[in-house]
Amino acid sequence: MNSITNLNVSNYNSDSEVRKVNSIKEKSSVSIDTLETAAIYTRSKEKEPSEEMKIAKKMKDDLEQNMLRVLKESVLSSVLKQGAGIKGILEKLLKGEKVEGIYDKITAEDIAEAKINIAADGYWSAESTSSRLVNFAKAVSNSDPSKGEMLKDAIIQGFDMAKEIWGEELPEICNQTRELTMQKMDDWMNENH
Repeated sequence: MNSITNLNVSNYNSDSEVRKVNSIKEKSSVSIDTLETAAIYTRSKEKEPSEEMKIAKKMKDDLEQNMLRVLKESVLSSVLKQGAGIKGILEKLLKGEKVEGIYDKITAEDIAEAKINIAADGYWSAESTSSRLVNFAKAVSNSDPSKGEMLKDAIIQGFDMAKEIWGEELPEICNQTRELTMQKMDDWMNENH
């Protein structure tokens, strides 16, 4: 009859394994008829990430932060350009209101071009601008919808930065663009879940 106290400690590599086997031998009086070999499995301690892994994680985190910064700046730039960059002057001109000191310098062609650009199918329309912003968000995230909420936060921050620079409420076209952008982001995120 073999007993647990007959375990051979020479088969174990580490001091901790030998100590565990010796501890079992000392504490046990259980006999096992067919015990030929015993194996003790210890859970390996989680290793500290290597320096290379730490650097890779830092680079990934930096890249993600840079991606968000670029997206915010893109939103800011688009919103300011869409709003004509000067506190409502374009909007006032399109409504036919006179703007002190500016009206003389803006030609009828400028007004016609601005109307075309902000029309429903124009380059600076809410539809077109929101599509460009969403496409850019998808591009910087490698079309990963799991990053959607983070991207939406960056877009909102970009609109908020534009409003702060603007100094008052953004023109209505910018508000429409924000709503459409958020809807398109939600649609994209939902279609991929």
